[in-house]
Amino acid sequence: MRLPWIPSAALLVVSSSGAQPSQLPPAPAEPPVMAATTVGTYQGVVPVVHDEPAMPTPRGAPPRLTWPGFQVRDRRAARVFVQFTSVPPYALRREGARVIVEFSGATIHQRNNSRRVDTRHFGTVVRGFQVRAAKKGLVRLVIDTDTAAMDPPRVTTEESGSFQYLYVDFPPPPAGPAPTQVQMDDGERPR
Repeated sequence: MRLPWIPSAALLVVSSSGAQPSQLPPAPAEPPVMAATTVGTYQGVVPVVHDEPAMPTPRGAPPRLTWPGFQVRDRRAARVFVQFTSVPPYALRREGARVIVEFSGATIHQRNNSRRVDTRHFGTVVRGFQVRAAKKGLVRLVIDTDTAAMDPPRVTTEESGSFQYLYVDFPPPPAGPAPTQVQMDDGERPR
């Protein structure tokens, strides 16, 4: 015999012991996803200050890129950084207004780390950047800048806890008016 379909909200559970709904054991707690934050609160990696990326990071070979990031420094100087489990061999080159850093023998830990980061509204010479797996064992960081005429960026590395960072530092933009603040209403995006 087939029972008619009954919406789940209409089901009533009756216990064999005659317990009332308030006496039933509580439902198992769901694991917390991520605490809600106020708009504008950054919860990502800040080199040396907050090293742990949001997702668990596997250890061991090969070196894994675990977080790409951007910081505005003094006088609107820019820093693009990448966090690794260990910094692999790398090579830097310029192609016009692009700065390209290639990492040999590396992998990208999560596909989300390959998203393009748009930095145009920060008023620095860096317009944006993206990390991509060029081929097996080769990860490429492509940084788009305003001009090819600027001095080459300074590249340094640093170790912090169980992570290592590679920093690509750019000088401040030429003197001129400061960028205007982008004012957005809820749900609107800058155009």
